Amino acid sequence: SDSFVDFLVGLVMVIFSIPILWFNESRSAKLESLIALGRSKVRTVDAKHAQDEDYNRLVHIQGAEMKAAAKVKDSQFDVAFEKGCVKLRSTVEVFQLVQHEKKEEREKLGGGKETITTYSYTEEWSSHWYDSSGYADKSKQGMNRKPSSLDVGTQEALCDKVEYGLGFVLSKSLVDMCKGYIPATNLLGESVKFDGKGDAMVFRKTSDEFFYYGQSSGSPALGDIRVAFEYVPDGPATVVALQVETADASRASFLPFRTISRPLCGMSEEAEKTALRKEGEKTRDDLADEAGCPGFLACCCLPCHLVMKCFSAALTPEIHHIFEGSKTLEECFKVITFEAAAAKWLLRLIGWAMMYVGLYCMFSPFLTLITVLPWIGPPLAKFG
Repeated sequence: SDSFVDFLVGLVMVIFSIPILWFNESRSAKLESLIALGRSKVRTVDAKHAQDEDYNRLVHIQGAEMKAAAKVKDSQFDVAFEKGCVKLRSTVEVFQLVQHEKKEEREKLGGGKETITTYSYTEEWSSHWYDSSGYADKSKQGMNRKPSSLDVGTQEALCDKVEYGLGFVLSKSLVDMCKGYIPATNLLGESVKFDGKGDAMVFRKTSDEFFYYGQSSGSPALGDIRVAFEYVPDGPATVVALQVETADASRASFLPFRTISRPLCGMSEEAEKTALRKEGEKTRDDLADEAGCPGFLACCCLPCHLVMKCFSAALTPEIHHIFEGSKTLEECFKVITFEAAAAKWLLRLIGWAMMYVGLYCMFSPFLTLITVLPWIGPPLAKFG
């Protein structure tokens, strides 16, 4: 029965590996064409003022100052920045008893496999919550505890309005791409407060960039909690994206530069701009809805349909980038090209690995039969 399950799993992996590889090659071709087109169309512009002729065009703005123009507040703690904070991130960790599971598979005479499972336990800090009520060792059950209203893990808060130079404002998606976090501990007081649904707690600052709640930061006990705060400060950044108008006539913003359908006889400049704006305004959900196989074909080729639906939204070919500091146009496209190549080869390796593992699982029943052959079975099994 185990061998039959392996065969089915392998068959599914092989079936899905084919559309993944096909989607990857198709996406890579589109992205390479988009990058080549972007290089020929892009304009380097000044961030002091958005020019009318640059609307709905791919632009490059080098080293302009991004500045938070709204308050940023943490969702759980009384931590807020009135200015100077583009993004705020908090990481909550709990000292917990963690169960580790180790499985060993053994071949059974006559076919099939048996699994031997052993468990071990360690006390450690973790930003992932482990529910100890289901631990295998009953004496360890229920040892992990925390306030029910406290979310363990990482929380991010974005500034609602980030001005860029004197003539632009960053889109929410570009703000979300900012990753230049630095510790915020020195900008906060000696303590921070959590007040959620009756679970009020005061966290005290320690010497290791954390705020601590519990008995002793030097000798933590199960259930102790610590939180670290980081933020992305105002500073210079470089943007490569589609320049678009906003409701605020004094400032422009940005959208993704994506591939559009072009007629064989070509299209006018205004028609191209309109198409680029319309394509850039599509959300991830819109792109997923457009992808996949239409109508009855979705049922005929379900794996292709599902892969296209899932991957098209997450891996859309587009140029929509923000870089820390000041980068020339050539430096920006060098990074964009490298990221495209890295994603292409990563998906290739995933597709190839799925196909290899799938084929191995499909033929695993034959390997099981080989192991029971007298004399020659064990050597052949080790070779395979």
